[in-house]
Amino acid sequence: DSGMLERWLLPAGLVAPCAWVNAKGQLNMLVLRCLLSRLLQLLLRQPFASAAELIQHLGILDICEVEYLLELAVFVGAADQDSRSIAAVEGGRSRYRCAFLR
Repeated sequence: DSGMLERWLLPAGLVAPCAWVNAKGQLNMLVLRCLLSRLLQLLLRQPFASAAELIQHLGILDICEVEYLLELAVFVGAADQDSRSIAAVEGGRSRYRCAFLR
């Protein structure tokens, strides 16, 4: 039924929530923890990786979502941002490493 399908479409101007936001618009902490855990595992294997490099292993996320998760990991002290990596050669992309490697 096309009417039923139309109810599932977002109205114009609205953006679908991130993978870690549930249908009620609240944070799904289990999904958020799993994504952050996977991201930190990847950073342990690939120190100083960029979001563009990490997204190849996190296929369901968009690059802006990976960048947001990396900034969140830096904020809570689980990851470090390499300030030297922000250069024209890198296209302005930051590189990150797991803080457990300090």
